[in-house]
Amino acid sequence: MSSARPTRRRGEQGIRSRDERRNPMSPSTLEPPLALPYYGAPPMAALRRFFGNYLRFRGRASRAEYWWIILLGSVLTALLQLADGGPWRLDFTLTPYPSGAPFQTFWVSLAAGAIALATFLPSLSLIWRRLHDVNRSGLWILAILVPIAGYVFLLILFVLPPRPEGARFD
Repeated sequence: MSSARPTRRRGEQGIRSRDERRNPMSPSTLEPPLALPYYGAPPMAALRRFFGNYLRFRGRASRAEYWWIILLGSVLTALLQLADGGPWRLDFTLTPYPSGAPFQTFWVSLAAGAIALATFLPSLSLIWRRLHDVNRSGLWILAILVPIAGYVFLLILFVLPPRPEGARFD
């Protein structure tokens, strides 16, 4: 009996596995449709979905979509404050006028106002859809009208994991 070993060409290491199943722990390369939440969304995908769902108050938004936008907004706010002179701009004197460059303050304030106007509706729809993801109506946003307690309540809702019952809002 001869042992028939397959012949290898020079430099070949043997048979390579052709296992093309997707690892469930690896990030997906396919984004779900805009109407569905993107769990584990990276920052740029969250930003695309933020503006892509500009006026969509139906559907759900994942925690990742929500918190990446909050983080990006906080960083942008900090950068605008630094451009405005930050906490060092004000001089504690007895005059009602701030010291510093009023021209710089005007342009930074104008930019901040333009950004606030451009992101108001997308922010509102993102909050609305995030509330849907935890199986709450978007009208729960009105809890913000209750000072302090409303903010704390909404913060708790935004941190909660998604609930399967929230699919009713899709």
